[in-house]
Amino acid sequence: EIGADLMMAPEPMGMRPINNFTPWYSAWSKARFQAMEEWRETWMPEGMHGSRKEHEALEVVYEHATHMERQAAAGKPAAAVSLDWSKFFDSVRRTIGEQLVQEMAGDEQWRKVFRAEQRLLEKIKPRYKIGRTVAHKEYQKDEGFMQGPNYTITVALAVLSVWTRMLEEELPCKTSSFIDDSSVRTNEGMEMESVAKTVHDVLKLSKEFGEITGTNLNMAKVKILA
Repeated sequence: EIGADLMMAPEPMGMRPINNFTPWYSAWSKARFQAMEEWRETWMPEGMHGSRKEHEALEVVYEHATHMERQAAAGKPAAAVSLDWSKFFDSVRRTIGEQLVQEMAGDEQWRKVFRAEQRLLEKIKPRYKIGRTVAHKEYQKDEGFMQGPNYTITVALAVLSVWTRMLEEELPCKTSSFIDDSSVRTNEGMEMESVAKTVHDVLKLSKEFGEITGTNLNMAKVKILA
């Protein structure tokens, strides 16, 4: 039997469960994730920085900040949008995430690895742990993925790569993200009317994407810089 403790971690809006797995499983999961690095590079768009070697979260801020400064120096309008996915890992629909990584795997070897990961996580029986007390009742959830396994990171990257390509193919914009921290900036040389329309369409398409995948936007935390 495989187990995982659920610890309640504080956050600005209250408490949320964080999984605590055994060191053995964590080491195995990390090794699998590292072995898939070359495969991930075949489909991750340029602006996705999470889980990439020599990339860090600050690159998202740097890319947007330098873009806004260049546009201001040129006297051109520009905008950047910071998005917040509401509890992304807890909300993304399992069927979509699991089917997506299976389709993107390509090689049957990776499909087998993902199926093994899925079966393993299905057998995990998480229980809440408060202090030294472990609840007898198992924690059940119908959607989302446990935070902790690197398989969950793979699912998140796969889902958000679809969002990234959708925006960059449909709209005059560039995206930057670090896992589920996503931002969008308008392209250079645009007029004010086009900038405003692009911001509107970014929010519209992202909202529709969130409704389909279960990763709804938290509009209260969305920020627009113009």
